[in-house]
Amino acid sequence: MKSVIEAFNLFIEHVRVERGASEHTVRAYTGDLRELASYIIGDDVGINVVVDTQGYLHTEHASMEHASMEHASTEHASMEHASTEHADANTPADANTSADANTSADANTSADANTSADANTSADANTSADANTSVDIAQVDAYFLRNFTPYLSSRKNLSDSSIERKIATTKSLYKYLLATGIVSTNPAKGLKFPKKDKKHPEIFSIDSILQLMNLPDKSKASGLRDALLMDFMYSMGVRVSELVSMDVGDIDFGAMHIIITGKGGKQRILPMFAEHMELINKYILIRSQIVAKGHRIDSDCLFINKYGKRLSDRSVRNIVDKYLTKAGLPLTLSPHSFRHTFATHLLESGADIRSIQELLGHDSLATTEKYTHMNLIALLKVYDESHPANAKNTN
Repeated sequence: MKSVIEAFNLFIEHVRVERGASEHTVRAYTGDLRELASYIIGDDVGINVVVDTQGYLHTEHASMEHASMEHASTEHASMEHASTEHADANTPADANTSADANTSADANTSADANTSADANTSADANTSADANTSVDIAQVDAYFLRNFTPYLSSRKNLSDSSIERKIATTKSLYKYLLATGIVSTNPAKGLKFPKKDKKHPEIFSIDSILQLMNLPDKSKASGLRDALLMDFMYSMGVRVSELVSMDVGDIDFGAMHIIITGKGGKQRILPMFAEHMELINKYILIRSQIVAKGHRIDSDCLFINKYGKRLSDRSVRNIVDKYLTKAGLPLTLSPHSFRHTFATHLLESGADIRSIQELLGHDSLATTEKYTHMNLIALLKVYDESHPANAKNTN
């Protein structure tokens, strides 16, 4: 048998040592588990679940703080009583003797009462602790656990995203407990995540996207790079991660297409416009101008920073933000907005939904082999007939 606290601390140790998680991650897990432990043990029975200095959970009696406050109040009353006795020091001897006797009796009575109260308080607290902190983790069933979500929502007033994280922690905890044999069933398996309001992604209008892509100074290597970045995201719908991982060797200049490596290493081939090829050729010739003195381009990466290294996702975000600000467009738009805009504009122009999904590289459509052997002529036809960036469709 493992108590709730013992089982939870074993999981915290597992996250810290076996998973090698950062202290920030461990603290997040511990905070989530503290909420769950409070729910199971009951945070309204005079017992608090707290995190100790070592980052593990333990319980303490909420009544202990109350008892300390009462003790301080009693001491204050005793001091006032002593002060009163001092003020009456000039009274007759008989009165003093009587006062001393009464004071002694009062003090003894008070001491006996306090001792009795302390003993009763301690006994009650210990009884409460024994009854609650020793709850067997195996006794927690799915029926009891399913009310954890409404508990977090109503009593803790947490946001949906915070509740979602705590539910994910609970599911991870029970997977570990089940794998280690601490529990024989997984009561968290049926826990539901809170429903989130679906947010529609922001997209660019055709006018704003063209305005944005005309802002970079293409006479400079960095400006040409920035123009290509935004053009690729909009004209091909590539993810930022795909964009920054592009190599010069991925481009087939003769066939006018590029190999995109997506999630899970899956590849797809996308056609390129003649305008793309012209800009890329020019960019490759002058891109060394981006690199600061003392550095060199040390790889085949297409989009580089001033150190000659591959651009990061964050760098792309900063570049896009710079031009959004110049264009007076909201910073709620992001690099991923180009991808959403790509798909939306094609749909609005009458492109086939399946072709768009293939261009986007969604896993639900085909395997890498199918992407590799797709009919590029058919894909190019989709571009020619539908994409507003194509010159034939902007006249």
